[in-house]
Amino acid sequence: MPEQRTQLRPLGVYDDPESKPVDFSSFSTWAAETNADVDDAKSRSQYGDYVRNSYLEAGLLDNPEEGGKIESYIQEGVITSLSEGGFVDLDDPEAVEEMMSFGNDTPLDKKLGYIQNYYDEDSEEWNIAEKYLRNNEALGQATSDVAEDADVLDRASSYEEQALALINGDAYQKALQYAVDSGATPMARLRDKETGEEYYKGGKMLDGMSYADAVKISIAKHLTIYAFIIV
Repeated sequence: MPEQRTQLRPLGVYDDPESKPVDFSSFSTWAAETNADVDDAKSRSQYGDYVRNSYLEAGLLDNPEEGGKIESYIQEGVITSLSEGGFVDLDDPEAVEEMMSFGNDTPLDKKLGYIQNYYDEDSEEWNIAEKYLRNNEALGQATSDVAEDADVLDRASSYEEQALALINGDAYQKALQYAVDSGATPMARLRDKETGEEYYKGGKMLDGMSYADAVKISIAKHLTIYAFIIV
């Protein structure tokens, strides 16, 4: 399969995909069952994930074309809900995109783990990641008086600052590229070094894999969001 580089597509408006009915709860019912706050924007975004899982379980995300239409339909519903709740201005595309990304950002420790998988142990990148991860682990086991010590907090802040600089630079992008190329994950969201634009790349792991399986694996690895189409 050739390299798959798919530009992030803008949020679109689609009619409800013509497919067999999918059984899922209304937002109010889902919120009651999960103790979610109906007045919280994040809950509305998380409800979108619940609906996506319903389509996955119904076997309706077996190919990119159908999956893309369903995704656009779900996004439109979530955006409408956020707008009606007064959480986002539809005339502000950046605000809409930020609101839709709730819960989809990869945790810092996961990002650093991919960096460590790519770089050698004697590299600066690997050691920056290691210092942050080990210090963070130690803080989690420390007593409150130690964890709140000024020197300890300053050191933790310094390690985090270095780790974030690493993630926001080229190191994380190289690590993601490697994860896709080596078959560690089927796809990932990457950033073009020259233009800064984001796109999705699929690797050899996609060969013979269904669209739905690729989505589930990548999300489990915290490497992508649902809103994409592989072409």
